[in-house]
Amino acid sequence: MPTPAGQLAASLHDYLQGPLGAHRISLTLLDAPGGNQHYAWNITTAAFDPATPVSLDEAMSRYPFGLRMYFQDFIGLIRGDVQVWDIALASMQAWNVGRPLDSLAYTLFQVYGEHQRPDLAQQSYTRLLREIPAQV
Repeated sequence: MPTPAGQLAASLHDYLQGPLGAHRISLTLLDAPGGNQHYAWNITTAAFDPATPVSLDEAMSRYPFGLRMYFQDFIGLIRGDVQVWDIALASMQAWNVGRPLDSLAYTLFQVYGEHQRPDLAQQSYTRLLREIPAQV
């Protein structure tokens, strides 16, 4: 809610298919255990509810904001195995109304970026440094 994407999503009442209900953001985790997992952000509870799977085109016409990313990337981001810029433009798909700074990709930077979560950045850098072979 405190991010630009959350504030804009909360302020919208209509989208392409007409009046919006409680769900304003689509989240799909690809290749998750058991298959793709689909969620929709509920503005009344601020939680991601399980959602009926829909195609990318349908999701883009139903939700003003959306994010499709690989499950392992999401877990890696939360654990500090990867940095948000490692996945933000390479392996995820996102859409949004408004400015680029209103996007969910930017929201991930605001929540998981090194300035907000230096502990995760340190874990990522430490892991990467361990993988660099020592030069003699």
